[in-house]
Amino acid sequence: MFLADKITALGGVLKINPEMPKKIRTAKQMMQVDIAAERQVIENYTNRIAQAEAFGDKGLVIRLEDMLAEETDHAEELERLGR
Repeated sequence: MFLADKITALGGVLKINPEMPKKIRTAKQMMQVDIAAERQVIENYTNRIAQAEAFGDKGLVIRLEDMLAEETDHAEELERLGR
């Protein structure tokens, strides 16, 4: 919600295009899909942080860095569990 509100406050338009989940047959496959999704989220946050820095919005940078830290922790936990 924070990001949706921020996008709107900055004059942007939300575009939400959820994808259908992939068919998963095993727990290991599910874990691999989850890890890949987490890594994509981490990349996306990293890109948004760079954009916020270029825009000069330090508050947004800090919030995004906090979110990035949580996602990184989550990805690492999934990777540990997947071993």
